Amino acid sequence: MQAHGYTRPDRSKSTIGQKRRASLYFIDVETDEGVTGTFGPLAYRSQLVIIQDLIKEFVVGQDPLATEIIWDRMIKADRHARTGFMMMAISAVDNALWDLKGKYYQKPVFRLLGGNRNKIPVYGSMLANSTIPERAAEVALKVKNMGHPAQKWFFPWGPRSGPEGIRDNVALAAALREALGSDYPLRQWNFPFYSGILDKRQEKTMFRTLTASTEYIDDLEAAVADINAQLDCGRNLLAHSAGIVACHYEFALSGALEAICKALPFDTVGAITSAHGTVRGKGTLLLTVMVLTSDDVFFKTALSQSLKTESAKAIEAVYTQNAGAESSAERTAVSEGSPPEKPGLVLAYAPFMVENSGDAYVNVLSRVSGGVPCFGTLAVDDTPDFHNCFMIHNGQYYQDRMALLFLYGNIKPRFFLATISADKVLDHPALITSSEGHLLKEVNGQPVVNYFEEMGLTKASETAYALTSLPFMLDYGDGTPLVARVFVALNENRHAICAGAMPEGATLHLAVFDKDDVLLTTSNSIREALAQAGDVSGMLIYSCLSRTMTLGSDQFAELDLVTKEIGGRLPFMLAYSGGEICPTQVNSDGAINRFHNNTCILCVF
Repeated sequence: MQAHGYTRPDRSKSTIGQKRRASLYFIDVETDEGVTGTFGPLAYRSQLVIIQDLIKEFVVGQDPLATEIIWDRMIKADRHARTGFMMMAISAVDNALWDLKGKYYQKPVFRLLGGNRNKIPVYGSMLANSTIPERAAEVALKVKNMGHPAQKWFFPWGPRSGPEGIRDNVALAAALREALGSDYPLRQWNFPFYSGILDKRQEKTMFRTLTASTEYIDDLEAAVADINAQLDCGRNLLAHSAGIVACHYEFALSGALEAICKALPFDTVGAITSAHGTVRGKGTLLLTVMVLTSDDVFFKTALSQSLKTESAKAIEAVYTQNAGAESSAERTAVSEGSPPEKPGLVLAYAPFMVENSGDAYVNVLSRVSGGVPCFGTLAVDDTPDFHNCFMIHNGQYYQDRMALLFLYGNIKPRFFLATISADKVLDHPALITSSEGHLLKEVNGQPVVNYFEEMGLTKASETAYALTSLPFMLDYGDGTPLVARVFVALNENRHAICAGAMPEGATLHLAVFDKDDVLLTTSNSIREALAQAGDVSGMLIYSCLSRTMTLGSDQFAELDLVTKEIGGRLPFMLAYSGGEICPTQVNSDGAINRFHNNTCILCVF
């Protein structure tokens, strides 16, 4: 069984001698008798990944005419494979097998299935269109005027929506009938009765997540075409959208980042990363855009002034100037009421800066927002001195600013963390008696270097050793979970530079960390997120650089694990981080936002 691709010649122009990535993907099932079954184009490249990595072994070497047996083996390969990319991949292989069977028997497949019609009516499928009655009616009339003799609409409210959902379904049907006339054929499919996965919150929110990736660094035209072909914005975007970018710094320096962001019909924020991946693939020289799009959640981005001198003032200013009530024009763009004064989520992106502590950023955001959940990352690159740690705002990149993405409306994200296991925390608590921000000066009343020597950590001044083998766990003493800290190096005064604040009076625990614990904790968090959040539309994941350093030569092991655990069921993006921003607790009083090291954080939409 093989997978192959073709380019769309009308999407972009190729240059002689340059490698072009396919934007249309097909699969072939080949037999030893020379008969080949084909299916395509696939809707998503992620189907290819699942077919190659998971499904192929259940097909190769089997009787290709035994379609029911092969189907049974494929569907049992994953107990979750009732929806999503896994099911789409299985369907693609099954279609290719039926194509092969039709060629083998030299009969049309519909004949093999018992069909006897010479022609069938066609209709316009309205999946992926807004189901807000007024907007749906407008689109339906346009499609009718294009010449489609019928339409099929997808009524999104199921049994768990109760009487309110029934009323919404009736309102949608009434708006469509009024727009199209009494004689125009309408078909419907009530999705939740079949899938059983949607609840009222997801249905009402109409929130989607898309991802697109490219490896084109120097060919700007190809990079733009690659991203546009995967996103297909004209078809897939809802009323409001924003993009989150992760890429290698070479995309910024080459101009590809700016070209891609300028071509997108929405604002973007993000950060440089040393490596990242999605269900579409992984790598270092890669750029990915994760798109958040919704009918009743909307987005606004903002860029701070320089963080080099008075970072607190810069962050407070950008928040207070941009996070309040939107303009009247933006208010009228929201169909169901005005946006709230307060965002439901803030995504924050800043560069890794030795002179600043990420905790200072988080503390300011928490204070000025009044406890709005904050999630994000500090940019990190793969240079020895981290001199290309850029954050991103609308295709421009900066080494000293912060970009914010405000999410307004019915947005209720869930957060999960993978940090050092409890049994890896050593039973030697110590009190921080002197510190200054992220500089640790004294522990238990003695210089920090003496504390290291007392603990037998004679190699503590070596940065590589510190980042991979000397993690701290910090207890704030307020009942919240322990927070991981990474020791970076000793400065000229023999004070420990840490990757986050080390507040006086907090309790310090040393811990040990290894590859097995990285993978165990990440796996547990992904599984917990999938089990608790049945209405997931996507996952945004940031994992500390120290975790990938702990993996050694197998640097993509965590990414591979996440891909396997999610199994193609939903879009995700995992990028490596120079510091993680994520709440440890969210309740009716607000969020307790923390800055983390050595942690993998998940925001589930």
